[in-house]
Amino acid sequence: MIYYVVFSLLAFLILVSVGVKREKQIFIEILAIVIVVLFQGLRWENGTDWDSYYGMFMYPSEPIYYNEYGWWLLNDIVRRFSGESYTAMLIVQSALIVLLNIKFAKYVGLNNITSVIFGCFVGSIFPVRFALASIIVILGFKHIVERNFKKFFLYVIVASTIHIATLLIIPFYFVPRKRFSLVMMLFMYFASIMIGFASSSVVSFLDSINSLLAIGSFDGDIQEKIDGYMYGGIAEYSIRSVSSIILSFCSGAFFIWLYHYFGNHYFSKASSTQEEYQNNMYHTLLNLYIFGMYFNRTVAFAIPYLSRIGILASGGVGMLLLLGMEKKFRNKSQLWLAFFVYIVYKFILFNQTLHGQYESLFIPYHSVI
Repeated sequence: MIYYVVFSLLAFLILVSVGVKREKQIFIEILAIVIVVLFQGLRWENGTDWDSYYGMFMYPSEPIYYNEYGWWLLNDIVRRFSGESYTAMLIVQSALIVLLNIKFAKYVGLNNITSVIFGCFVGSIFPVRFALASIIVILGFKHIVERNFKKFFLYVIVASTIHIATLLIIPFYFVPRKRFSLVMMLFMYFASIMIGFASSSVVSFLDSINSLLAIGSFDGDIQEKIDGYMYGGIAEYSIRSVSSIILSFCSGAFFIWLYHYFGNHYFSKASSTQEEYQNNMYHTLLNLYIFGMYFNRTVAFAIPYLSRIGILASGGVGMLLLLGMEKKFRNKSQLWLAFFVYIVYKFILFNQTLHGQYESLFIPYHSVI
């Protein structure tokens, strides 16, 4: 089907772009962008929350000042200039997500930009507004490295006008910047899993807070958001087998080891200011990743929607793997093989998503053409 065709084309472009001159890389990147944006933008009645997003575009009602005004404004601008073409909105949304991801990839010093474009497709087959809000927050991560809270806060505020849940990322600015030992990382990881199993008490505590907020006469829209994150959805772990859950926990521990290995061997010494900055960026993303994972493991059993904040904090994790690969494998043939293994790994995840719980959102693929 078309999903596998698009996956194969992008995977092929990743491998072709390894070691080629910059002019050819640019051409490959443009081709990859066109493939992803057109595939995502020309879809029709496919993807998460299709009806609600379509309704927001075609029958808008201006929100109150704090309630995701940026998303309304983006829809309004595209609707006015496109003659109410929802396809134009999907193309603009997809293009923004891809281009902002590319901007961040270049900022952290990644060479194979095509692999990032590939990730925009595999990681979010049909992106929603949370994906756009997420990449805006991730761009703000550079100000965590620079220790500039005001600028980071500004990025979060802008992102919150797209999806208000991103406001919950603010405490992650204060994640420790120190470099943790592997033993400490794994200890905190397994401790978070144990806390997650006892999540009923966590839910009771948060429920008490939520009740106090309700008593405090918060606006109905905000209270509805809070209720949705606390009580909505089905915990991912409640629909998975025990072996699948154990495999997920083991996978998390493996990647903590892998990223720590990359950090110790390839991002610990610097011969220039640029390398020092890249090292600091790597370890900042690593700490955000591990603390985001700790948060996710703690709440995922009981408050599935809230766990996306942990996912948001871990949003730069894809860069950790790609940066580590490019640092470790300098030889062209070795790097080609590394990307081949990377593609196989991504295919397993992609296939699980495509034929998983929400298969009906993807298959069959409908297009406006």
